[in-house]
Amino acid sequence: MKILSNINEYTVTQLNKSIKNIIENSFVTLRVSGEVSQVKNHSSGHVYFTLKDKESTISAICWRS
Repeated sequence: MKILSNINEYTVTQLNKSIKNIIENSFVTLRVSGEVSQVKNHSSGHVYFTLKDKESTISAICWRS
């Protein structure tokens, strides 16, 4: 695989922090609509699920608290 030297490389943590900052600074309140699927109740009390529409999916968590 050819590595391009002029492209910035980010760690997973750096990328996650950048995405978090973009979202938090772009929306005061965020409301998402979609179909809930793949619901999994974990023994911890958290619920894991996927929100989806015709083109995309978002993995989500509903915390026990």
